[in-house]
Amino acid sequence: MSIDKLVLKVDEKGNAPKVGGFILLGFPHSQVHAEKLKEHGISFDKILYCTDLSEEEAGKEVQVRMVNNDFHYDWAAESEKSQAILAVAKEFINEEICKEIDCKGTIENNLIKIRNEIDPFFIRVDNVEDVKTSADLEEEGRRLPKGDFGNYCPVTYVNHGFLIPGSFEAEQEATILGKTYKLAGEKEMEEFKFNPGKYLIGQNG
Repeated sequence: MSIDKLVLKVDEKGNAPKVGGFILLGFPHSQVHAEKLKEHGISFDKILYCTDLSEEEAGKEVQVRMVNNDFHYDWAAESEKSQAILAVAKEFINEEICKEIDCKGTIENNLIKIRNEIDPFFIRVDNVEDVKTSADLEEEGRRLPKGDFGNYCPVTYVNHGFLIPGSFEAEQEATILGKTYKLAGEKEMEEFKFNPGKYLIGQNG
């Protein structure tokens, strides 16, 4: 891909389109790429390097996970390429913003690790039992403001882009940070309780 494609073009009025940010995977490959990014004023907030920090059999767990998901994956080869890219980023961009992330464990927990590095204010409750359903609350405790999605399910919107009305059953409502969220069903409720920060406006970008 040409780096020029990353440069926003202004319209006839001189206005550039608004973007919330971007993510580059496996880039830059060389000093030329790094210098080109600087030339166009393209800067990075974070450079994340996902690896396996095991002292014994590094990469074994990742290799198994990738194979189980039908990916043809060579840990040694991919690790070598990634380390080369990381070295370029440290030397020619900014070593201080480079961060290694241990990618062992479940995919869900790895996504949380990455999200925490990108957004230090990302909410991840230590105990899912802290996210209460309306059925768990006394009558007075239920009188909370609605969540940022009103009567719609935040899980279906964030994950699928659909606005689906949440259930009005108390068992399908959850409260966190003083607001009540209505979920479409049991599956959405469990997803919300496991990772509520993903579905709060201002936390999901």
